[in-house]
Amino acid sequence: MDIGNKKIGITYVGGGAMTNTYCGRWVLRNGELAQVHKIYRSGHLACSTSQAEVEIKEGDVVIEVYGHKPVDIENITIIECTKFEGGEWKETETPENFIPEKVKRGMSMYHNRDGGFFVK
Repeated sequence: MDIGNKKIGITYVGGGAMTNTYCGRWVLRNGELAQVHKIYRSGHLACSTSQAEVEIKEGDVVIEVYGHKPVDIENITIIECTKFEGGEWKETETPENFIPEKVKRGMSMYHNRDGGFFVK
């Protein structure tokens, strides 16, 4: 099966801040945010980790976090850090600079509804 740059599947991304906490989920591709497939504009979106869709490709790293405000590298719990390689998901080391500034802004916004903070 030639996976190469072919679409493997879809995952959801998004996040935001609540009164005292925040959450976020995003995909890194070669160290950068993955390209958006679809952004949702209606439905339950506030602080949801399903505000947008990203196509998964070989080598992508999915990161999901939560924490107590403010959004800070010292104040974060990593729920998931997995990499898609060889046709399967594998736990992986957290990459350096794994929270892009754009994602930090999205996770800091109270009741964020914009999945655009979590995609390229």
